[in-house]
Amino acid sequence: MSGDIEATFILSLDDDDDNQDDDENKTTKTHHNHTKTTTISDYSTDNTIVEFSISINDDIVEVKGGDSLSLDEQLAWFSDYLEKESHVFEQKWSHPAQSNATLNQFDRIKTLGTGSFGRVMLVKDKKTQTFYAMKILEKQKVVKLKQVEHTLNEKKILQAINFPFLVSMDFSFKDNSNLYMVLEFVSGGEMFSYLRRVGRFR
Repeated sequence: MSGDIEATFILSLDDDDDNQDDDENKTTKTHHNHTKTTTISDYSTDNTIVEFSISINDDIVEVKGGDSLSLDEQLAWFSDYLEKESHVFEQKWSHPAQSNATLNQFDRIKTLGTGSFGRVMLVKDKKTQTFYAMKILEKQKVVKLKQVEHTLNEKKILQAINFPFLVSMDFSFKDNSNLYMVLEFVSGGEMFSYLRRVGRFR
């Protein structure tokens, strides 16, 4: 695609509105260090390629796209994209993916957090050298706390969802003691902790 991008939508998640210059500097720094960018490509009604770039970091969510489309056309295209993805989700929900990894595939580096019936560890794929967050759930505790249905639904949702604003699950498997969900690793801590600190999103 050529030409300048016509529209940029920015949702600020920063909790300090009094010092705009400081916020801009902090946002720029974060953008370089912790940005996740997803590019979505599709064809418009006249068979030209439409491309949207969605960037996410600790402070902002930024959506750019469609140098050949008006603002209304871009929003309509994005709405169509969401509808398509909802159908993909329904298909994956109805036909969940089978186990596709083993524990020996990963090097365990450190514990990121603990919960009522498990923990989350930072791991690295031995072959690709990619970092992941591995959620390890103890089967015995899941059963004892009556969270079996909840846990199975969580796994089904994570394996079916595919959206730039949500963490994806790349692998899942189990052994005699534990259930494992291997998720995309995003640094910066939990969303809940951030929300508790800032009070509310704006």
